[in-house]
Amino acid sequence: MARRPLLNPALFLTVGFGFCSVGWGQFGGIDAEFAGGGARALAMGGAFIALADDATATEFNPAGLWQLRTPEAALQVIYTREKRREPLLGRTFLEDESIFQNTTNEYPIIPSFASYVYPMQHLVLGLTEFTNVYFDRSYKDSDVDFSTGEVVDFTGRDTGANYAYGLTLASGIVGDVVGGVTLRYNTFRFESDLGLVGGSESFHSEAFSANAGLLWNFHPNLRIGAIYKSPQKLEGDYRGLDVDTQLPDTLGLGLAFLPDKRWRFLLDIDHIWWSKFDPNENDDFEKQDVWRYHAGAEWYAGRIKDTGVFLRAGYFYEDSNAFYYRGDNPLIAGLVPEPDPIHHYSFGLGLARRQYQLDFGIDLTNEDTIDLIVSTVVYF
Repeated sequence: MARRPLLNPALFLTVGFGFCSVGWGQFGGIDAEFAGGGARALAMGGAFIALADDATATEFNPAGLWQLRTPEAALQVIYTREKRREPLLGRTFLEDESIFQNTTNEYPIIPSFASYVYPMQHLVLGLTEFTNVYFDRSYKDSDVDFSTGEVVDFTGRDTGANYAYGLTLASGIVGDVVGGVTLRYNTFRFESDLGLVGGSESFHSEAFSANAGLLWNFHPNLRIGAIYKSPQKLEGDYRGLDVDTQLPDTLGLGLAFLPDKRWRFLLDIDHIWWSKFDPNENDDFEKQDVWRYHAGAEWYAGRIKDTGVFLRAGYFYEDSNAFYYRGDNPLIAGLVPEPDPIHHYSFGLGLARRQYQLDFGIDLTNEDTIDLIVSTVVYF
């Protein structure tokens, strides 16, 4: 049974990376990848750049660590479930046979973020491990068994992770302006089993990057924060292809309004240069730069016995960072169209005691993705 391949093998890396974006705390959308860790921030729509007042600030804005007066440790667990409608890349266009499949994938990570912060007289030190990319995606497809010429079904699998290990330094600069830098060592691994079309291969890359942040308390009730995250190089060989690309750099700005001891109102905006991520340098596929807008609030509801209760909510809008096809082939254009923006709606609860805080957050999107985060901050 003969057929014409839908995509040539050289495009599989590009398309594979494009389809591997998971929840907003993961690859494409927490992309908390490009935000930070902590259920508190997630529950406020990821708006945390200008607040950054606990041990999770090492990724959101390292300058915020200067606010801490005693040692703190943070730990996070994240669970993601996503539903996707994806094309079967190897399937023939047979009459009455769908080339799309509905998939549900789950991504538990234990833990996905951990940090320890130690304040000193003139400097605050922080150590961080952050898993900002993680996926384990299985799918079913069809391909030709070239030994028999028959079309056979197979199950494929893509897995990947990026682990960032950071050292953070924060200190005052001048007046009410403080700064911080996180130096990161990153390890990235992508493994793919494409069945009969190409077997199993892996890609591994190691690189350094950095986060630099500023925080300005220009008014007793107002703060401005800024963060820049440098790109992370991805270099190596994948299926005979020379990969030379990068995870993108990010620039973010935040505003925090603190009218009293009970309320926190937060606004963030950030820009991610996803157009620089092109592992196969194919002109027919493109990623666009991403704008993201975050708004969130936190309310101190009072105390129940010895426990303070905090309620949180937020909204988060982002352009999708998925690859899309802009070439002349109408079949591929139908498979990989320009993506719609993503809307996030988040809620959370915080329980604080003298020596620790326990936070819960949930993030829901219009793409049927759910992120659940549980995190804790312990005070020493």
